Amino acid sequence: MFFAVAQFFGSFGPWVYGKLIGNGTDHTALFIGYLLGAGVMLLGAVIEAILGVDAEGRSLEDIALPLALQGDSPSPHLGALTGAPRPPAARSVLDLRSSGSGSAAAAPRPVEKEN
Repeated sequence: MFFAVAQFFGSFGPWVYGKLIGNGTDHTALFIGYLLGAGVMLLGAVIEAILGVDAEGRSLEDIALPLALQGDSPSPHLGALTGAPRPPAARSVLDLRSSGSGSAAAAPRPVEKEN
């Protein structure tokens, strides 16, 4: 949903910038546009400071349990939507699920392949 809303507003970008630039004789509208852009960036910085998570250098699976592991899934080794095998990083999170961490019920540990 976020992507669709962003694309909708992004489609108006060329029109807005065209109106701000105009024919190049009046620089006031362009300056106001720059101030508006700076204000939006500052608002984003404030929101990030409040809601942001220290994630530098960490895997996404270390920050939050994947959504596919939150509820009941047909198989812990298959993707919830496509049925494709999960990548190794997502399979390693199953250790968290089976050790009692997280809100989901414990699942069996993945079976290692023997050569």
